[in-house]
Amino acid sequence: MHLAHRAYVLVLLTAVMAIAGIWSSEPALADLWRIPAGLLLLGLALEGWCVRRLPVAVRLATAPRAFLGRPHAAAFVFANASARPLAVEYAPAMPAGFEPLAQVRRVSAPAHATVQDPVTLLPVRLGPQVWPA
Repeated sequence: MHLAHRAYVLVLLTAVMAIAGIWSSEPALADLWRIPAGLLLLGLALEGWCVRRLPVAVRLATAPRAFLGRPHAAAFVFANASARPLAVEYAPAMPAGFEPLAQVRRVSAPAHATVQDPVTLLPVRLGPQVWPA
């Protein structure tokens, strides 16, 4: 799960409330921190449920043939059908016939639009390669 910056502030304030409740001699304050903690967990669960339902389609745009040992231009195409912009972070999985892309990639997809993330593929093995890996 990803937390927004304001959620980190809410987690910090909940922790401060928990510490204050533990140190306080007032029994009514001892369990008061559980309310914001429960609301934070409910918010995370709701966010996870909503994000899971977002329609994001991914495909690889490339030529049908690549030459062994020569860099080959391609692009991962993300289609965002939702009404809000999305930040996508992904680690490309390559078939055994291509040099793997080592780093995690990030792309922002505008609402109701497609965005391309260009990559350079390097074929290292002969034969047909099946996508996705």
